[in-house]
Amino acid sequence: ARTFRYVATNVRDFNIAASPSWKTTVGRSVNGRTKIFVHSRQHDGKRLLKLAKAELARYRKVTGVPYPHDIYRIAETGGGLAMESPALTWLPASRPAADLPYLVSHETAHQWWYSMVGNDQSTDAFADEALADYFSRKKHLSFRPSRCRADRLDRPSQAYSDLCYFEVVYVQGARFLDKLRKDYGSAAFQRAIRAYTRDNRFDVSNNARLLEAFRAQMGDSVLRRFRNRFPGIY
Repeated sequence: ARTFRYVATNVRDFNIAASPSWKTTVGRSVNGRTKIFVHSRQHDGKRLLKLAKAELARYRKVTGVPYPHDIYRIAETGGGLAMESPALTWLPASRPAADLPYLVSHETAHQWWYSMVGNDQSTDAFADEALADYFSRKKHLSFRPSRCRADRLDRPSQAYSDLCYFEVVYVQGARFLDKLRKDYGSAAFQRAIRAYTRDNRFDVSNNARLLEAFRAQMGDSVLRRFRNRFPGIY
């Protein structure tokens, strides 16, 4: 029998996925600082490695804050949903190849927002899910209309229906952020993202801190739209 010892430091949580039939593809990030492992059976490991390298470099540029771990793993799972944890992304085998660029981008975004910049994902899901969906949609998918009516973005996750949680927090949240960028300019938007990520690194943040980072760069004129979508805060 073989025994393995795992030690987790400076992480939000700790998850394990294992399979005796994985094929492992190994590479390094663009800057060479992070070793990337892709464990897959059906998905193309080389393609996933290329996507992971590109997204790690992209979020480093977007935030100005380096990826904090020496290793990043992508593991193919037999079922479930695409999911993240610190230094790990799970991708279900059932998802088609066309979905992979968006999924890798979205889950890699969570290495910054929720993992590095923490938040309560039950009460402040906008602070990580809307950010992740915004950046992944901006590069890999269009900003589509929501299939649910316009709703508040500050409700706890259990206050939405199963369908409308995704459609409001992710889809409407991403569109809300894209409208901020368009109305106030990409430069102010990026300054806010960088300040928010830098100032809350390895801390527990929330929706209010993210919105105040935008307000600091864009001025008090944003408050009207904040009050409309975040009445529990403003």
